Amino acid sequence: MDEETKLSEAEWYFRQSEESREFYIVFGTVCRKYGVMWSDASPAVRECISELVKLTLERNAAERKLEAVLAGD
Repeated sequence: MDEETKLSEAEWYFRQSEESREFYIVFGTVCRKYGVMWSDASPAVRECISELVKLTLERNAAERKLEAVLAGD
């Protein structure tokens, strides 16, 4: 394995870790906001929480993208 491949694998690992960290922060925040204990939640509640988490992550990504574009102007 060459040095460039090792670097790209390391970058992938840290990028994934950052995304995972954001997921768990958002997931915990949404569950606390609505008083949901995931292990006790019904399938319908789990589906709603999952959708809220997904939408929040997408919104966060869009905000970061907009900030980057605006910073480039």
